[in-house]
Amino acid sequence: MLRWCRQTAHMELSTVAERLKIESSRLEAWESGLEEPTFAQLQRLSEIYKRPLAVFLLSKPPRDFTVIRDFRKSPKSMPRSFTPELAFAIRSTRERQEWARESLQNQGQTNLGFVSSFNLNNSTADEMAEALRELLGISLSSQKQFPSSRDAFYGWREACEKAGVFVVSVQKVAVNEMRGFALPDPIAPFIGVNSSDSFTARTFTLIHEMAHILLGSEGVSDHSYFSRTRQYKVEKLCNDVAGETLVPSKDLLKITPRKITDIFPILTDLSREYRVSEYVIAIRLHHLGVITRDVYDSVARTLNTRVTTEKQREVKIKHHVLVTSRVGKKFAGLALSSYLSDEIGASQFYSLLRMKAGKIKDLEEYLFDRRRQGASEEE
Repeated sequence: MLRWCRQTAHMELSTVAERLKIESSRLEAWESGLEEPTFAQLQRLSEIYKRPLAVFLLSKPPRDFTVIRDFRKSPKSMPRSFTPELAFAIRSTRERQEWARESLQNQGQTNLGFVSSFNLNNSTADEMAEALRELLGISLSSQKQFPSSRDAFYGWREACEKAGVFVVSVQKVAVNEMRGFALPDPIAPFIGVNSSDSFTARTFTLIHEMAHILLGSEGVSDHSYFSRTRQYKVEKLCNDVAGETLVPSKDLLKITPRKITDIFPILTDLSREYRVSEYVIAIRLHHLGVITRDVYDSVARTLNTRVTTEKQREVKIKHHVLVTSRVGKKFAGLALSSYLSDEIGASQFYSLLRMKAGKIKDLEEYLFDRRRQGASEEE
């Protein structure tokens, strides 16, 4: 069991031994059954592997979740393994999904018709984008009225959750490892978005992963562009769907100057217009034939050298607000209603939300106020 816990946490023997402050050979002896750890050491292993203590008492590994498909572009076409942080993020999201599915089924929830409603081989980006915008109910004029990129992301996120998709914020995972992931399910589809990313990037990730949900395609994404391998066919389609949804081609062509002398002021203006990144605008202009591949490559090189940071407001965020932002209003509300109706106990409630004890009343008041007043999320 100890070896299985370490391997499913994607951790090396030496890494765990170092955190335990013991020799690797001793940990190996524990895993082989030649020696046994103390209870205190088991508690520490439970913290490191993020597994309950009871797991170590099992005679054989439980049925674990299937391996999620990896759509990330890898240098030299070599496979990349997940870091422990990403592996845990996916595992914890799956656990929430399992619980949410069962809870919603008990409430009589029927299958969501949009999940797996499109097929990779005979679907176009245009028709998927049209269906997605209709599903989310955000018109182009409404999109352009978002006051900031932050407001845009939370506006799209709220629309996704109203449609029935749970959206979680992934913490402590590098952006160059993962932008987002999708876990389609007819009852409880989940999307994970990297909170370390900029808000414009998060918005694109969210819509990209929504395209995965429409296709019923599970996987981890990093927005790889211009890949010509068959493996990334689904990623290209999802990129195109996100691009067409957020920056519709007809509207973009209508407002883009016919003669471009300096591309960067145009990219800046259009990115503010649609609340997306300049990079996405450049991609769209290239796809529509407004700029050549050489011009795009030059723009991409310049944008990649820029250090883009979004100013974070210097405010202390209350714990229950932060929890809601991380797990999503939809999931927090489902867990809270299950607790208040005695479907789950306090221990399971705190475990699902990874929330500090004694904050239920604060969360209840916050979610009630949000539903009544439309308060914004903080992160």
